[in-house]
Amino acid sequence: MQDIYTQLFNSYAHDVQRHLKMAEDETVERLVQLIPMSGEDKVNLADQLTGLRTLCCAESLALGIGIGLRLSQEIIAF
Repeated sequence: MQDIYTQLFNSYAHDVQRHLKMAEDETVERLVQLIPMSGEDKVNLADQLTGLRTLCCAESLALGIGIGLRLSQEIIAF
């Protein structure tokens, strides 16, 4: 069963997550270059973005679990 989940992740989520991470890193780098900030402010920005990323990852996990549970209920129904 683990192989099925791995295949599904690789098929649907892996590339999307990789591209999103690259886009996020590029955006943060441009933002830091465009906005004149002190070193302390850069650290604060990085902390805030890390917090946002953690929140988004938790929300994505919750959505994924919800979808998985609904799919499993539909499979069991058949």
